[in-house]
Amino acid sequence: MSAVAQEVKKLVQSRPHIRSRFSTWKCHWPQRLKNRMILEIEENQWMKREEQGNTKCPVQCICLERCSDGRMIVDCERRNLTEVPREVPQGLVELNLEANAIQSVPAYPYMVNVTILRLTNNQIKSLAASTVERLENIEILLIDANQLATLPREIKTLNFTTLALDGNLFKCDCTTKWMKDWLLKERNRIKNIERVLCNSKHVHGKPMYGLPDDQFICLPQLKEKNAGIIASSILGTLLALVMIVAALIYKYNGEVKVFMFTHFNWHPFDRIDDSDPNKIYDAFVSFSSNDVDWAVNTLQRRLETHDPPYKLCIYHRDFEPGVPIEENIWRSLDQSKRMLVVLSSSYATSDWCLMEFRAAHRKVIEDRMKYLILILLEDVDTNQLDKEIQNYLRSDTYLVAKSKRFWQNLFYAMPLPTKGIRSERRISPL
Repeated sequence: MSAVAQEVKKLVQSRPHIRSRFSTWKCHWPQRLKNRMILEIEENQWMKREEQGNTKCPVQCICLERCSDGRMIVDCERRNLTEVPREVPQGLVELNLEANAIQSVPAYPYMVNVTILRLTNNQIKSLAASTVERLENIEILLIDANQLATLPREIKTLNFTTLALDGNLFKCDCTTKWMKDWLLKERNRIKNIERVLCNSKHVHGKPMYGLPDDQFICLPQLKEKNAGIIASSILGTLLALVMIVAALIYKYNGEVKVFMFTHFNWHPFDRIDDSDPNKIYDAFVSFSSNDVDWAVNTLQRRLETHDPPYKLCIYHRDFEPGVPIEENIWRSLDQSKRMLVVLSSSYATSDWCLMEFRAAHRKVIEDRMKYLILILLEDVDTNQLDKEIQNYLRSDTYLVAKSKRFWQNLFYAMPLPTKGIRSERRISPL
């Protein structure tokens, strides 16, 4: 607005009867008032343009002086600026830097005189505390539509009337919890407070001022929290697996133990202490003479050719001649770590075999150890068996000679082979 236009308005105000003469006069400059009726312009909009050479007006900007209060308006909007001007005219200043490519706002000395600072739609990533401290006379601060992640705490000391912050990339964690409290306190002076949003992943797009306090979690805490959840999940999964494995081991106890022994030679579960030096045999084999073919040619041969070989006590080979058979039986039982019983229909009807079984069974009860290994050679009618054998079959496990895993199960039940040379007496069954 020129001085002439300003004088015209003053004249009309003092002489209303001549108003009609100037009712069609319009503004030509500045652009924002172009084609507005002169008589409609408010007093605080009357300005005069500063001559470029007589002021510190930035080259890219337009500098105006408001006639009503003498404030300088430095208009640098849409000037493709990448930096804030280093100098502006002296006195109170309204600085418009909207729609440029500015990334930072230095704490230039003139900032202390800035009353309105428009920084909307730039690329500002941070606002320095030193800059905020300079804004002693700030009234309006528009820093919306930038890339701010946080604000310096010094902003709480500003005595502004309007502040715009929406359109930034604020993080909402333990370091910005104070911002929420401050926004709530200043909510009447914050423009579009509901559009000041969080950009943190766990609360992306939520208004900061309405976010619950427990959602302001720092990234390390969040990682720790997630790590805790993951650890709990892993621990729960492992615990479930352990319980499943334990249940399977309980259900298939024998199979698991045999598998571990067969494949890894590991026998940690129920190994019997067989360190008694008086036990010179690994096993005493009790069988009927009708089953001698399997007992000698299969069972005995397999065990005594094992690597290392087992040392067996076979009655027709190892009983001492001239000693009563009952004494031979008891002596052999005492000198053997196990007793192998080859159970068949013939065995169940043999008095000598039953005597051997009862002696071994009594030893099991007295010593409370798994001394007896019963091998079911063929299908037998359990109702026709001796009562003690029936009771044993009901209460203890036994091996079935025809099963696929018979030998693995037998080797597991056997003691570790006795060191030394096995008996070389000629086998001549009676």
